[in-house]
Amino acid sequence: MKYILDANGLDKGPEVVIAAGKRAVKEGMDITIIGKESIRDQVNMSGCKFMLATEEISTEEKNPAFAIRKYKDSTITKGLYALKNGEFDAFVSGGSTGAVLAGGTLIVGRIPGVKRSALTIPIPNVNGKLSYLLDAGANVECTPDMLYEFAVLASNYVKSAKGIENPSVMLINNGIEEEKGSSLTKEAYQLLKNSNLNFKGNLEGRYIFDGQSDIIVTDGFSGNLILKCLEGEFIFINHLIKKSAMENFFNKIAMLVLKKSFKRNFSVLDSNQYGGVPLLGLKKVVIKAHGSSDECAFYNSILAARDAHESGMIESITNIFAKEA
Repeated sequence: MKYILDANGLDKGPEVVIAAGKRAVKEGMDITIIGKESIRDQVNMSGCKFMLATEEISTEEKNPAFAIRKYKDSTITKGLYALKNGEFDAFVSGGSTGAVLAGGTLIVGRIPGVKRSALTIPIPNVNGKLSYLLDAGANVECTPDMLYEFAVLASNYVKSAKGIENPSVMLINNGIEEEKGSSLTKEAYQLLKNSNLNFKGNLEGRYIFDGQSDIIVTDGFSGNLILKCLEGEFIFINHLIKKSAMENFFNKIAMLVLKKSFKRNFSVLDSNQYGGVPLLGLKKVVIKAHGSSDECAFYNSILAARDAHESGMIESITNIFAKEA
């Protein structure tokens, strides 16, 4: 299996990608890093192969689809074309989310029958396992059949790549009753209810961490709001813990006693351990890593690419949509 890694786009620079690539090479993986001439020597010294790309698509780009067409020698555009042409089996990037999504759709292409690709994110739950929420922002405006499609994509991903047989599915809503919600969620509920999926009904936002469902479905606008709210809430909780610890001497002592326990239990909130997430519905494996990834996170993104490819996820999804056509 051959991987191509995008050296651009990370907050901490291409050194993170090179370090993660070097680690992957030591594990026997075939790694190519695509980037500017300035990193060629570093890449070659790491044991990875190098591919030159002279342009970069900014994370501030307002029209990602236009940027994909304009910057043909960017790491994202050139890397995705190399993936499409069969030179590689998976593409991993921490660059512009919009550009990776647009490039994945325009260049790699969607699996026949799939209307929209979607981003899914892992969410830790009280059972010590993970639930998978989608869409996390790829599709701001959705139709009921798109939400149903997201559930089909995620079910196959979770079954193939995560080994969960007959994964459960729930729909984010403002109440658990079937008649609750907007016209979008009401219609999506009926599609899911009458499908062959293991649909368990509606899920209120406050129960996201309860582990009631393996897959949590929502539109991209709501999904991205949930994601950003969770990130902000974790920061706020961390602030409150530190504030409590500094209130008096006894609290400081108590915090020292609990430090290892806090670190162990709160580690589930560290996104670095999960790595990147796949764009579900594309013909090839495309992994979107977080822009703030460190070496560990980007290496885990490479592992996510390996798992997605070796699981046969693409073939499984292709077969499912071929049957539904």
